[in-house]
Amino acid sequence: MKDHFIPCLLLARFSVDGSTGRKARVYQFRRDGPRPSNPVPAKDLAYAGNFYERSDFPNLDEAGLRQRETTAADLIRDLIDGADPQQHAGQITSLFLLQGARTKAFREGTAERVGMILDKAMDAWGKPCGLDHMRRLLDQEMKHSGVDILVRLGFPREVAALVLAQFGEARLKQIIKEGLTSQSLSDVLAQLHQVFAGGGIANAMIAKAQVKGLHTMVSRDGSEHPFCAARWIRIDSPNEPLILGDSCVVGVGADGSTGWLFKYGKGCREVYLPIGRHVAIVGLSPDGPNVPSLDASSLNRASAELARDYIYASRCTSAEKDLAARIGSVEPLMTDAEMDEMIDDSMREHAPGKASESG
Repeated sequence: MKDHFIPCLLLARFSVDGSTGRKARVYQFRRDGPRPSNPVPAKDLAYAGNFYERSDFPNLDEAGLRQRETTAADLIRDLIDGADPQQHAGQITSLFLLQGARTKAFREGTAERVGMILDKAMDAWGKPCGLDHMRRLLDQEMKHSGVDILVRLGFPREVAALVLAQFGEARLKQIIKEGLTSQSLSDVLAQLHQVFAGGGIANAMIAKAQVKGLHTMVSRDGSEHPFCAARWIRIDSPNEPLILGDSCVVGVGADGSTGWLFKYGKGCREVYLPIGRHVAIVGLSPDGPNVPSLDASSLNRASAELARDYIYASRCTSAEKDLAARIGSVEPLMTDAEMDEMIDDSMREHAPGKASESG
C-alpha cells in the first residue's frame, strides 16, 4: 500500500503550473542525484510501501488520515487565499506538529540519533568507574521520575520524555533496577538500545502525532509543550519560488541555528512551513523576534539543508540544483559534537566524588 508521509495536498501546492490535484506535477530533487528531467505527479512522490505498519500505527492508515488531510487541505487553501493565520492558530499548531513528526525523514533520523546517543552512553558509562558511580547514583535517584533517571544516563530531557511515553515509567525503573543488581549497566543500556534504536521511539512519537497530535503527550497546563507560538503570520515570496524539504518544518533556535522543531522544544524561537510555492506560514514564540528572521532565500536554504533525501520544487533551474547540493548538510536533531558534549557534561556532573561533595 502507498502511504504518503508528505500528503499530496501539500506537495501539489509546489506544482509547475499552479494546479493542486493529486496529478499536479512537481520536480523532485534527490540527494546526490542527477537533475530531474521531468516533473512527477504528486501522487507518485513522498510515499513508502506500508509506511504506517499496523504494528507501529494501530488503527491508522491512509484512510485514517483522510479526514485530517481534508481539514488540512481546506486550511492551506484558505491561508493561501489570504485568511488570517492568527484566526486559525489551533489548526495551524496541529498541522505543524503533525507534519513535523509524520515524515520518513523524522522517523529515520530520530531512530538513528537515539541509537547513536545510546551507543555513546553505553561506551561512557560502561567503564568501571562510571558503572560503579552510576549504580550508587541511580540507587538514590530511583525515587525520582523516570525522565530524571534517563537524563542522568545522558539522554536529552526531550528524548527521555518521549522514551518514557512509549516504555512506561514502571517498566523502565524495573529494567534499570534489575540491571543494576544482576547485570552491568552496559547490558541495561544495550537492552534499552535494542528496544528504541530500531525505530520504536520514533514510531511511538509518530503514532501519537498522527492519532491525537503531539500536544496530547504533554501536561494539561502546557508546561512541557514543545512549542507555543505567540503569533502566526504569513510570508509571501512572489519573486523567488519556495521549495519544500522532505522534513517539511524548519525550526530556528535562540542562537539562530536551524533544525527540527523537536531539536529546540520550548526553546524554539521561530517555526516555518512552506505551504505553497509562494507562501509560508511562520510561528513566532513569545520571546522570539517580532518579525521572521528568515527571508525566502534563507528559508529555501534551511529547507534543503534539513532535508534527509529530497526537496520538491515548482521549477528546475540552477537555483534548485544548487539547493539540492545542500540536502542533508545540517544535522536537524543533534550533531555528533552536541551528543559528545551532552554525555561529557553528564559524566563530569556525576563523576565519582561529586555526590559526596554536594551532600
